[in-house]
Amino acid sequence: MGHGSTLGSPGLAEVLRSIILTAAHEPTAMQRLRGVFAGSLLTAVAGHLDDDERTLRAGLVASQLIGVAMARYVWRVGALAELHRDQVVRYIAPTIQRYLAGRLPGP
Repeated sequence: MGHGSTLGSPGLAEVLRSIILTAAHEPTAMQRLRGVFAGSLLTAVAGHLDDDERTLRAGLVASQLIGVAMARYVWRVGALAELHRDQVVRYIAPTIQRYLAGRLPGP
């Protein structure tokens, strides 16, 4: 069974690479991408949290996802670029879960 349009497919990898590179150089594209990330991530973070904590948690999740995307699809860093998508999920899921629901260090 093929990957179709999963994160592991070469076609989608190139699209992501193109989006990231464009956003890095085009303010309008960056603003649009930031809006998509902020909107989708803020809704994923628990609604019972105050706005500051929700925003912080969403930002932490975004940093992880964007960092992985940059390392895999733009810089194509060593072993990370070669991992199967299921392995990538296994490695980063605990960190994402902690950012979403775990205890964060105090100020």
